[in-house]
Amino acid sequence: MSTGHCKTLVPVYNQVGEHYQGVEDVVIAKIDATANDNPLVVIKGFPTIYVFPAGDKTGVEYQADRTAESLIAFVESHRAKSAEAAAEEIGHHGHDHDHEHEHDHGHSHDEL
Repeated sequence: MSTGHCKTLVPVYNQVGEHYQGVEDVVIAKIDATANDNPLVVIKGFPTIYVFPAGDKTGVEYQADRTAESLIAFVESHRAKSAEAAAEEIGHHGHDHDHEHEHDHGHSHDEL
């Protein structure tokens, strides 16, 4: 669905996408919620913005200023939380740091 608010957000959204271009652990994606149902995500109006930290299918709704700087700060705060959670998970499994580099853990991505 394309509204005036959605169209106003396009240049801001493009700035955020350009900021993260080439950053492997962040995916900036535009999704048509009317065509892609996710029962865990509540769409109250358009545009609705969510950040999906790696491994989180429920997402975190963004409700702050619609500026590139504010969106980037929001993404960064959730990237930090994802990194902390991943480090904590590794710590809980008792991995030895000498053996950590022997395994390919793959890449996790945060999405906006």
